[in-house]
Amino acid sequence: MVGMDARNLPDEHAPLTKPVDQERPRRRDHLTGYLLLIIAIVAGLAIWGSVARESSQSRAFAEIPLEARQGLYQRTLENLRFCKTASDAFARFCKEQAEFAVNFTECDAECKELARRFLSGASR
Repeated sequence: MVGMDARNLPDEHAPLTKPVDQERPRRRDHLTGYLLLIIAIVAGLAIWGSVARESSQSRAFAEIPLEARQGLYQRTLENLRFCKTASDAFARFCKEQAEFAVNFTECDAECKELARRFLSGASR
C-alpha cells in the first residue's frame, strides 16, 4: 500500500471522520424543532391565559347583584351613546366601554351595535 494515496484507498481503509456538511443539517433540524416547540408552548399559554381571563370576567359579572349590574349597564350604555358624538380624544375610553358593555347579559341589539363601532375600529 506504499504507492497508494488516500483517494485510492478501499472503503474499509477510508477515514472515519464525518464530513462537516452532514452534521450542520442535523443540527439545524434539531434547532428548528426546538424553536417550533417553544413557539407552540408560548401560543398555548397565550390561549390558556385568554380563556382563563374571559372565564373570570364572566364569573365576576355574574356575581354583581342584579340591581347594581343594571345600574352599571345603564351607565355604560349612556357612555357608549356619548361616544357616538365624542371626539377622537375619547377613542380609548370608548373602546374600553365597548369591551365592558358586551360582557353584560343585558347587552341588547342597540348595545351590540354601539359597541361594534368601537371594537371594529370603524370610523364614527
